[in-house]
Parts: sequence; structure tokens; C-alpha cells
Amino acid sequence: MSFARAKIFILASIFVVGTFQVPVQAVTFGQEETSASTQFPWVVPILYYERDGIKPAGLCTGTLVRADVVLTAAHCIPSEGFFEVKYGVTSLDEPGKTYTVNATWVHPRYSKSKFGVNDIGLLKLKEQIPGAVILPLASQKIIKSAEISKDIRILGWGEDQNGEIATYLRSAQLSNQSSFLSRLLGKKFNKNTWVAAGKYNSVEKVYAGGCNGDSGGPLVAQLKGKYVQIGITSFGAVNCEIEVPTIFMKVGYYVSEINSAIKQLSLNAVVNDRSPAENLTPPSISGNIKIGGPITCVAGQWSSNVSSFSYLWQTANGDSISNGNVLVLTDSLAGQTIKCSVTGNSRASSLTKSVELKVPDRLVVVSQATIIGLPKSGYDVGATNNLTCQAGTASGQVDSSTFYWIVRNSSYDTSGTNVGNTQNLTLPSSFFQSNNSKDLVCVNVLTGPGGTVRAQANGTIYAAQVPSIYSVSYSGFNSYSGSNADAWIGTNLVCSASSSLPSSSSTRISYTWKLFETLSSYTPTDASVGKVIGVGTTLTLTESLLREAVLKRIGCVASVTTLAGTATGYSSAFYVDYRNIATADLTPPTFSFVSISPFNGPSFRLRDPFTIVFTAGDSSGLSAYPTSFRAILNGTKEISLSRNGNQYTYPGGTVTNTKYEQSFILPGTASGGELGSYQIFIGLFDSKGNYTGWQPLTSFEVTGERTN
Repeated sequence: MSFARAKIFILASIFVVGTFQVPVQAVTFGQEETSASTQFPWVVPILYYERDGIKPAGLCTGTLVRADVVLTAAHCIPSEGFFEVKYGVTSLDEPGKTYTVNATWVHPRYSKSKFGVNDIGLLKLKEQIPGAVILPLASQKIIKSAEISKDIRILGWGEDQNGEIATYLRSAQLSNQSSFLSRLLGKKFNKNTWVAAGKYNSVEKVYAGGCNGDSGGPLVAQLKGKYVQIGITSFGAVNCEIEVPTIFMKVGYYVSEINSAIKQLSLNAVVNDRSPAENLTPPSISGNIKIGGPITCVAGQWSSNVSSFSYLWQTANGDSISNGNVLVLTDSLAGQTIKCSVTGNSRASSLTKSVELKVPDRLVVVSQATIIGLPKSGYDVGATNNLTCQAGTASGQVDSSTFYWIVRNSSYDTSGTNVGNTQNLTLPSSFFQSNNSKDLVCVNVLTGPGGTVRAQANGTIYAAQVPSIYSVSYSGFNSYSGSNADAWIGTNLVCSASSSLPSSSSTRISYTWKLFETLSSYTPTDASVGKVIGVGTTLTLTESLLREAVLKRIGCVASVTTLAGTATGYSSAFYVDYRNIATADLTPPTFSFVSISPFNGPSFRLRDPFTIVFTAGDSSGLSAYPTSFRAILNGTKEISLSRNGNQYTYPGGTVTNTKYEQSFILPGTASGGELGSYQIFIGLFDSKGNYTGWQPLTSFEVTGERTN
């Protein structure tokens, strides 16, 4: 097949699967160089990235001609995107050091539409490679001497004839085919700018040469034991196995332009910086982080070539919240984790970095405020009323707590008139008069990272009011009976009244006792003339007081005073005569245990009688039936005793000391009796009705039961 009919192609490799894991392959029908990092360190892979920089989008090969300059093909340098160069690696998937390109140069007369027209370019690294081993450009004279060498070699990181991954740098020994191709193509072969090279295997009928990914790589010859670059891989057959040579740009033709362009690269790095955007310090979020407040996404520090930023706020689920660097934290974001993504844009690339923020949980009222000091009724209103709004509580952190007071027409209103902006509020009585029956509200405003909430309390405003006293009465006489009924000395009288005051009111009724003239009515009035003889609910009738009150009346007066006035009520007045000037006997009788004895034998048995002897007496004398008895078993259970005959009184006794005897029978087990410890209690009345209550008299053990 003639070369003229062969389809030609640009040797650039485009790949779309993960970094260094794509079908980027090497020199066709050549060999792998497993020591490339030491044998050919100046042959470097060039990785091309589109703006997003997520993964490499292309691969070319270049030659390190300065510590920071790479020579390659023009078609390997797109006008958009950015580049990285790996140095010191033997294989593409080896980590190695990666260097960023910050400036490019493409031959000004390069044509994209025509193959092989000035297809040369330069890449400038952002930093020099320390200790770099370079392949310096030789002079045009030396290059011309090397071009005629029969021992020339192609080096590249591109595909081989089978599309195999270029694990290692590949090389192939070629021969100069320029004369052959010039004769074949005639004027179509540009012998001034092109070098044709290949290695034809007549037995296998294939050419060793360049393939996809080798573009920009060097064609070198050895001259006096040193490599000299004579060509830059440019184009060849579409099918890497077609038996045609590869076309290289002739370095000798361009050497002076290349040297001039190297000087221009530094200017290009300033005017047209091709390095990717770099984030030097990560983004952060600033501001008072609280619900309802604005926060700012701070981009952080970026490389100087970054010219603009864009911002995106998102939820943890990826839902978009807002664009722009400022965001107001709304209630709907409370408790969520949100993310701000900052994209820095340079001429060559865009890079996105993110920062997350946990939005505070929403502040919630736990307990409402409380009003302290608000009169609970019109009876409690004072001339000056001091109120306090006791703060409420809220979940989460509270940074500030403020207060205000409003008056509204009813508890259903949502707004009102402000009457104070402090926790404590002092109100005159006129305030209650003019706002009677309205609603007073204290509002405690709690603010924290979780937002602002209001804890509040309210109460009804009452105008000052005079209460009503419904009835007044006294008690104390009904504790006496018999001959004590008219003996009042030492009697304690208690006065009480009922009124319209609610139980919650702090206002209290005051009491006085008055001595009224004989002719006063049974129930005194405000017009009745009386002398105060006591203050308080209780009055003790002393002998001197009763003597002063003979033939007069004593009564109780109840009164209550509020800011609005005073209400008064009177009890009935009781008449005092000479019979009442006597000392009442209020002392109960006394007693003393003498003996106890069982009827038969030394022990106590059920169904056996036993006898108790005791003494008793009182200054007023005992009643007609003065004594009663109880038997308690084991301290808890009462056992019914049967009297065995009447109580016997010993002769010769006195009013204050008489001996008595009483017999009992313990019930048998059939009647509820039980063995155990018995305690006998006694109770006595005197003739005035005074009672001792149940008092312990004696005790004994019951150990058996009479059987006959």
C-alpha cells in the first residue's frame, strides 16, 4: 500500500477512566524501558486536565530541556484546561513528583487544520525541578550532524500497536526515512521542517514508530555517546500498524525559535497563567452562628491566579439552599448539618473546596415566666405595687435574657401597650384603677444560638376594691357544762368572720374586742359606743376584766381595710353578771394503782376473775359513775372485760383520796380471749365533767385457761 493513500493522525491520546488506569499505551513494536527514571529521566509524561480537574483527559510526551521547561508538540497544548508533568518515574502509575504548568507557548504559525505545520510547543513549570536531568537543545550544527545518524530512537508514553497500557516508557530503534518519504511524496514532504523515521521489519511487514500518546515525545540520536534530540513526534498513520514511518518536527529548524520562546515563557506566566487554581488554606464559616442570624462563607487563601469565586450552600442531602457567600440561618435549618462549597476559578481551571457546619438546635421554651407581686384581687392593691417577671427557661444555650411588659384588653389579644422594659416593674394604684379587668403580660425574651423564644406570663389587673364581711361570731363557752356554765374566769374566747376575700388574697381581717354599755343592742353597730379591751382573734376572760364588764356586754369586731376603704362587722354581744365572776374547775381527777391479784393461785388465767385496787379523787368530787376500764392485748388488740360485781368503795375516804376495788373476768378463748400480755387502762370523770382520758393503770401476763 502506498504512503500517499495512508490515513494520517495526530498522536494525542484522550482517555476518560480514572487516573493512570486508562488505555494509554506506548511506542509500537518497541521495547519497555524499566529504568526510565535513570536512563531517560528527561522524557516526561504530560497529563492534560479539563477545567474541573477531576481526572486526566489526555496524555502526551515531552522532553525536559530546562529544569522548568518541557518541549512538546503544539497539538498537545489545548487553549483551555491545565497540565501536570511527572518527573522521575519509571511507570505512569508510580506516585512520583508532579509539577504544575503555569505558562505555555505554541508556535505562532502552528495550524490546527493542517498536519505537521509548525507543530511544536513549550510548557513552563511553576517551579524548577530540583536536581533535574535535562536533555539540552543542541546547536543547529550538532543537530544536523545527528540527523544523518542511522541509530535513532523514539521514546514515548503512548499506546503500542495493540492498545496496551503503557506501564513503562517505551522506546524503539528507528532509521531515518526522510529521503525515502521525500522521494515517495515529492513536494508534499516538507524536508525543511520534517523528519521521517521508522523501522521496517520486512519479514513481519510492520513499522516500529509512534502511536497515540507519544505525541510531543523526542526522536533522539547518539552523537559521541550523548543523546541529541533531532525531532518532536507529530503525526503518522491512523492505524498504528500501517507500515509507514512516523513524522517528527525537525528540531534543528526550530532551535533558535525555541530558545527565544523559552525566554518568553516567564512573561506568558504573568499575562496568561495556565496553572490550576490552588487552595492554600481551607474555607471557613464566620459570624454569630445562631438561628435567624447571617453567617459568611469565607473562601480562605487561594493561589494568586484565582480571579473569581462562586458559592453554594447545601444540606447534608445535597439540596441547594442558596448561592452567595452570606446565608441567613432560618428555622428550617435548625439542627441540620449544612455545607458551603467554594469554587475558585482561574483561567485554566476551577477547584471546589467545602466546609461543613452543624446548625444549632432550635431553642425551645421549657418553662414559662412567672409574675411575682401582681395583686390577686382588688383587695390586695397597694398604693405602690412592686412586680417582678421571674425568668423562664429554655433548652439549649441562652446568651441573653431581656424583659418587657404589655397591657392588652384581654388574654386573647396578640398585641398591647408597652408599660416597661425591665425585669422589675413598679405600678401605682392609679394604674390598676385605669386598667381594671385588662390583662398584664410579662415577656421574657431568651436568645441563644438556637434562635429567640419568648417565655411569658399574664394575669388580670384588678382595681382597688372594698371587701364585704358577711358574719362575725365567737366561740369558747360551749366547752363548759354543769356548775361551770356560769363560771367564766380563765375562759378563752375565739372570734372568727367570713368575708368576700378570696383565699388567695394576701389581705387579712383584723379583730378587736370591745366592752359595750348595758343599753347597747344585742348586736352592736357602727354607732354603738364601746371600749377596746383586746386585739386579735382570742380574748381571755380574766377576773378583773369580768368585774369591769358586770352589767355590760362584750363583743367582737372584725374589720378589713384595702386601698378603696374599710369594711366592718360585729358579733352579738354577751351580757356579764355577778355569777360569771367565778373560777371554773378545769382539772381532771387523779388516781393511783394499789394492787392486782388473780382469784385462784399465783397466775392469771382466762375465765378466772381478778381484782384491781386503786385510789382516786378530785377537788370537785368524782362523778356518779366515774370510772371505765379497757384491756389491751399485746399492745394492739382490745379484749372485752366483764365486771365481776359492782365497784366497791372503801370506807373512810376523802373527796380527794378514796380507795376503790373492782373485779373482772377474763373471757375464755371461745369468747375471744387470748394468752399474752395484757395492759389495763382507766378513765375517770369528775363532777364538773373533766376527764382524764385513757391512762395506763397496770399490766400482767395470762399464761393459761381455766378448764373446769
